[in-house]
Amino acid sequence: MTQPGRTEDKMKLQMKMLMVGMVLMALTTTGRAQTYQVYPVRFGLSGAIEFLDTNKIVKDSGITNQLVHPIVMKSADLVNLARGRNLRTAVPTNEVLALASVCGTNLSKLIVFDPNTSSNLATIAQFDLLSESIGYKAKGSTNTTVTITTNTESTLVVTIPGAGSATNALTGGFLLLNARSVLTTNGCIQSWNGTMLGALGTIVTDDNGVASNITVQVRKATLSATGKAVGTLVESE
Repeated sequence: MTQPGRTEDKMKLQMKMLMVGMVLMALTTTGRAQTYQVYPVRFGLSGAIEFLDTNKIVKDSGITNQLVHPIVMKSADLVNLARGRNLRTAVPTNEVLALASVCGTNLSKLIVFDPNTSSNLATIAQFDLLSESIGYKAKGSTNTTVTITTNTESTLVVTIPGAGSATNALTGGFLLLNARSVLTTNGCIQSWNGTMLGALGTIVTDDNGVASNITVQVRKATLSATGKAVGTLVESE
């Protein structure tokens, strides 16, 4: 028969070992430095917002028309909102809309990158893999070096962590991304393009200095990255 005191001590020891194991697991899965290859991105968005047309009031009713108003956004608009600036601001030359990707993994995100300091000025979106199809294509023969390129098509959940200021910002949203990529033999991006849709939360300040929360219904947003990386980024996950 086991004595009660010994049973209690054994349980305490097991709990301590379990806690130590959980701490070690957390340390090995968080805070790990990752090296991202960074590629410039071309971006375009067509969508719609609610728009209160104060210039058109229904006669004798006092009712103002609220419209579903089409809009377009470009790379500069996304960068300015992420950096907390007015949409009319000229983007500094050292602020590049970019895809950051870790070769050979599914880690990727959309950022504002400073190539002069190799730093992430703002994280616009985090891409999390939902589903993926993979193909391989070999070139060469038995007499030459065979090179293999990988083609992928994937569906990703787009998380907008929020970036900007109290007057101009990206505040969140829900979006899905269909991405197609060609990868080199070491799993780095050779070319990448995607189409995104969903809802994007923003804060925008108009010419009168009035800040408004505006949800953009994203009908279609396109992103593409080709060519060599403009730099590398080392960050902890």
